[in-house]
Amino acid sequence: MREKLEAITPILSRTLEKARELGADAEIKAVAGKSIHIKTFEQALDGFDYNTSMALGIRVVNQKHEGVAYTERINEDAVLETLYEAIANAEVCEPKPFAQIATPPPCPPFKDFYEPELDAITPETLRDASIEMEKIARERDSRIVNIPHAGAGYHAGAQRIVSTTGTDVMEAANHVSAYLYVLGDDGKEKRLGGASRTGMSAQIDTIGIANEAVDNTVALLNSEPIPVSGEIPVLLFREAWSDLLGAFLSAFSAKEILEGRSPLKNKLGETLSSPILSLIDDPRAENASSRSFFDDEGFPVESLALIENGVLQNIYHNSQTAAEMGVPNNARAARSIGGSLGVSGNALCVKISDTLPMEKLMARYPEIIYVYNFQGLHAGVNAISGDFSLMAEGFYYKDGVRQFSLKPFTVSGNFWKMLNALELGAEDAVMLPCDTYTPSLLVKSLSVSG
Repeated sequence: MREKLEAITPILSRTLEKARELGADAEIKAVAGKSIHIKTFEQALDGFDYNTSMALGIRVVNQKHEGVAYTERINEDAVLETLYEAIANAEVCEPKPFAQIATPPPCPPFKDFYEPELDAITPETLRDASIEMEKIARERDSRIVNIPHAGAGYHAGAQRIVSTTGTDVMEAANHVSAYLYVLGDDGKEKRLGGASRTGMSAQIDTIGIANEAVDNTVALLNSEPIPVSGEIPVLLFREAWSDLLGAFLSAFSAKEILEGRSPLKNKLGETLSSPILSLIDDPRAENASSRSFFDDEGFPVESLALIENGVLQNIYHNSQTAAEMGVPNNARAARSIGGSLGVSGNALCVKISDTLPMEKLMARYPEIIYVYNFQGLHAGVNAISGDFSLMAEGFYYKDGVRQFSLKPFTVSGNFWKMLNALELGAEDAVMLPCDTYTPSLLVKSLSVSG
């Protein structure tokens, strides 16, 4: 992947020189990628996608007017046309007082997040892994009556950022993923459950994925209506908690704060959650697919504590939001090749200072509702107020013992109040496919109803 981006150096250099001649500052983001995705059904190939791509986007700033344009045609004429289009777009846009093409400091020497051994992965390798997961799941439990989704994939990508201000950084990364979703039927009801993995090992954990998918599914069978209602302790399984956190993560964006869409304005240094919680944005977290050494302006990225021991310490900034708010830039610029400059994090690490083994955690209260997953997540949350009301699947625990699975029920609350009600974490933290490393979390109370 790096080779493709290195090969276009002359085109990039001439384009930047032309931007200077036209009196504009310019930044070019070039990306190259390769992906393979295999789907199987009934232990036979059911879908095969193989894609290679290359594209670049140009962002220009001309007298505080900002414009963007992109192209997938990588030749000198097409790239110069894209530059002219970006300049033309800037002319019709309103000026932004803090618009700029920044001048990042040099990035320190680094090694790519690229594992050469993964280059040996073939479509046949992925197909065989997917078929093996299906086979293991079928043999594991007779209640598995259908496997609607099974697949595996490989992705490799590289990005390069160059600018008229002297930036020139490049990195590459690759990873493997696999997933399995199975349908269970006990004669009374049918439930769907699954499991997935993302990592940088050529050995796909087919046994672990298949067993987890089956266990998750059959546990949901033979469900009963929720026997309690009102405020009750709730255990948020790590995937459910991660999904809920993701729905409110935009509140940590300086851009959202400046545009009045975040409740965290002027909250730095204030207590935001229970002191057991620290939320760290880690650009080099192990097994995360979004690892990086620099942001989308070319600034070197380091670990950033959003919440530390319950206190809000930082929000996400790029150079423009930092300049507008008069604070240091913490290098969380993000943009697609065809988009304007925004902000975003990398991999999130949820650190809990007080944890217990799951069996002890579930015995903490006489009754606990275990939320396995949420449904219809974004339709049931208000990112500004923090209120949420969501359908969920899960289990009913009494005196530390799981009694039965639950028919879909409703969980309601306020996200920011919930953060203050976090009591303990389980000792089950893993890196999830969404690039969040987290354990399951016990909340003192949320509102549940059937």
